Amino acid sequence: MRSFTLTAIPTLVALSILLGAAAEDDSSKLYRIPLHRKPEEDLVNLMYQHVTHSTGTPDIQSERKLRGAVSLDDKYANKILKKGSKETIVVKDFLDTQYYATVKIGTPSQDFEVIYDTGSSNLWVPHSHSECTEPFTLIMPDLRKFPPIDIINVKKHGFHSSNSSTCIRTDEFMEIHYGTGAAKGRFYIDTVTIADNLNVHNQTFALVKNCNPMGPPFLIGKFEGILGMGFDDLAVGDKTTVFSNAIKQNLVEKPEFAFYLAENKGDSAHNDKSELTFGGYDENRFEGDLHWVKLSRALYWEVSVKSIKLGHVEFLSASAIVDSGTSLIVGPADIVTAMAKEAGAIVLPFLPIHPIPCEFADLVPDLTIEIEGKKLTMPGKDLVVKNPLANICVFAMVGGDPPFWILGDPFLRTYYTVFNMKEEKIGFAKAKHD
Repeated sequence: MRSFTLTAIPTLVALSILLGAAAEDDSSKLYRIPLHRKPEEDLVNLMYQHVTHSTGTPDIQSERKLRGAVSLDDKYANKILKKGSKETIVVKDFLDTQYYATVKIGTPSQDFEVIYDTGSSNLWVPHSHSECTEPFTLIMPDLRKFPPIDIINVKKHGFHSSNSSTCIRTDEFMEIHYGTGAAKGRFYIDTVTIADNLNVHNQTFALVKNCNPMGPPFLIGKFEGILGMGFDDLAVGDKTTVFSNAIKQNLVEKPEFAFYLAENKGDSAHNDKSELTFGGYDENRFEGDLHWVKLSRALYWEVSVKSIKLGHVEFLSASAIVDSGTSLIVGPADIVTAMAKEAGAIVLPFLPIHPIPCEFADLVPDLTIEIEGKKLTMPGKDLVVKNPLANICVFAMVGGDPPFWILGDPFLRTYYTVFNMKEEKIGFAKAKHD
């Protein structure tokens, strides 16, 4: 039996995608993927279990060394990046990813649950003959229980390349770096199917054989891999993304995708109401008009922000990426700490997250993000993540030292977001919830 202690994972997470710059709402042109959401209590419990292991606040940047071939620590990085090359920076989920959906690979197809992640650009799943697919037992402490432990039995699925008549093995290898180590694998080429009938041919993806460096948040997660929705220049190995290939193969009506994430209501029915759609956006999912913003850089989905404000705390002139693979909102540690205090959360030096009394949820000030003259407001109650079974809550923002703010799932739940890859722009509108 293998056992692990809990460490922060540096990667991706998942969502609701809608493609299309649709001027008209023609649902027949849309490819829809239902998104499934990990229960809120699992995320909050995982945070608290991490706290019991923590010896200090994790360095979010150093623990997320994924994406691209150039490290920002490299003395030549700035020169190279000016030429439009790739970038390595870790900007992923603080602890866990919440949203996942199915992708099919091969002929006949094999199904995998993956994170559709706007913060990365590679598709990878476990290899069938690897440590990633070995059954194991994870033992983690949970001081709120007696006995104070959780015992979790896990088994991941892997891709059987020999079972696919269209699979081609390449001589190229991929290495994705995390703060705790590297996930390594080989590139393959095969047919990738999303939304059941959107068949992307000759798609390069990776089969990973070493999953341990990603830590327990991956090992016990509901997902088995990552499907990156960022730009091609962000991809490890200079590979074309699944969505870029879908555009090139004329499989979608418009070069857009959009996310609809259902509200937090703590029940399984709402957990499965989120949706990812390709080929156009659904006007029934949001209120008013979309506010379109040109990207400041087409690598991540990155925009320039005039200000981010909560209560009396304000941060001026920032860059921000919209990242479906991050379960929280991430910003500079000192600013997030000040905002957590303003919200009434508990701030202690050794806590990487900020607990907050659940009864304070309705008292948290709104978070206002101003982008190109438009103020996007997140109600304070949406900044509180709750475990409904144990009445435990945490503040939905975490501090680190990233080069930009990361607008993760809490933002995407509040704002329906459309990503236009060809025109390099994002559209925001207030999401319409039941």
